[in-house]
Amino acid sequence: MQLSPEQKIEKLLEFQELLGEKHNTDINRADLLFKLGNLLVATNEYEAAILTYDEAVKVQPNLYLAWYNLGLALRRLGRYEEAIASFDRSLKIKPDFHSAWNNRGAVLSDNLQKHEDTIASYDQAVKIEPELHEAWFNRGIALLYSKKFEKAIVSFDKALAIKPNDHKAWNARGNALYSLDLYDDAIASYNKAIELKPDYAEGWYFSESALCDESGYDEEASSSYKKQIDLFIENYNFFYKLESLLFGVVSYEIPSLTKKKGSHNRKYCKKFKS
Repeated sequence: MQLSPEQKIEKLLEFQELLGEKHNTDINRADLLFKLGNLLVATNEYEAAILTYDEAVKVQPNLYLAWYNLGLALRRLGRYEEAIASFDRSLKIKPDFHSAWNNRGAVLSDNLQKHEDTIASYDQAVKIEPELHEAWFNRGIALLYSKKFEKAIVSFDKALAIKPNDHKAWNARGNALYSLDLYDDAIASYNKAIELKPDYAEGWYFSESALCDESGYDEEASSSYKKQIDLFIENYNFFYKLESLLFGVVSYEIPSLTKKKGSHNRKYCKKFKS
């Protein structure tokens, strides 16, 4: 939500006036505080939003959405353990709230690197909402980090059944297959990711790694690798030129990378499982 400073002040004064009305019940007051918290989040005022949600749940402790939004705001400020505690309070009130399970898993996995613990949260999310693509994908990533590659593939397949054009899911599926030494299947997944997003450098990189592990250095692997490197340089050139323009510095061209036959470097052929 984009509000001018004047509009923000106007909205806050409206809430202040409503909150000050004597006839407000606790339910009405909690609802107003909850909506005020949402307004503050929409304007990136996370500290103020947290204080407001705190007031809302003091007035109405069973307001599960306030506990949930409090968790989201706490996560934005890097207060991850507190975010987990807020999601837990929300889930204690409403155990079938799949969004809370999904975001609880995201904090455990992305921010706290507790991949084993996070799987249980995603399990609950997809049990409640089997069509929740994000939870299936996130569950697959957590399983991948936990080196449970077969289960990760099942999760990515579920995600792709819901959203077949997700290039990141195809790429992650390739990583799981690659870690099981199933190079042909891994290459097929990487190629699908590249087909969906031709400028996806990570897909080119892993596709080349699988090719070189499958058959050693060959022309096909070299060609794939060169595409990945050229794409990287093309993107680097763009961002360097942009930075130069912004700072008034004269730009220069980074020479295009050329690669002689037989110079393939095996250090790029690393497995996810290593």
